[in-house]
Amino acid sequence: MRSAHLLIQVTAFFVFLKMRDLRPIYFATLMIVALVGGIFLWSYNGEAIRSPKILQIACFTLSALSFWALTKTSNRKLKEPSGEYLEYLEKIKQFKAKAEIVVPDIDACEFRNGTYHHEVEDEDASWMAAGSSIMLREEVTKTEKVVQSSLLYYHKDGATTKKYASQAFPFDKVALQVYVMKGELKLYIDRFDRSKWFFELDKGQL
Repeated sequence: MRSAHLLIQVTAFFVFLKMRDLRPIYFATLMIVALVGGIFLWSYNGEAIRSPKILQIACFTLSALSFWALTKTSNRKLKEPSGEYLEYLEKIKQFKAKAEIVVPDIDACEFRNGTYHHEVEDEDASWMAAGSSIMLREEVTKTEKVVQSSLLYYHKDGATTKKYASQAFPFDKVALQVYVMKGELKLYIDRFDRSKWFFELDKGQL
């Protein structure tokens, strides 16, 4: 039984590995080793291993699970954009064609840090557990850090000053300051309805 217990521990070790790019190599190696071990135990008649049949079953089971894990996520396809998203992009394109373009002055900007932490499913540890009774029985989570920032831009329009709040950008406040300093962030304002606007980074920055 010690050998079977050790085999389960090895399986858990591979599942908890965080190196996703090398995960196929790990599971392929585990599948081959387990398969060879199962074939060896098929004709084993020695006395060194107390329960060769149990270990044999564990090896074949582990090999099958490794093969399943190896193929489960290797061929994920990107989803095609939905009709609503394409319609949204078209509206943005039309808005930009008629909008006033303003390049914010960094001295008129107030930068805000919006980074936060939240709990998400740890796919490295739990994605294989769903199909295995010997693996984890509960969803495994981890704390994920989401880095983002935003800004308030105070735009002078004659004698008045209008405040424009940006959406959140997926990088820290320092990076956002650099983009503004380089003039790579643009503000689009509706010429007829000043309550409609949005910020956009030059393509290639996101």
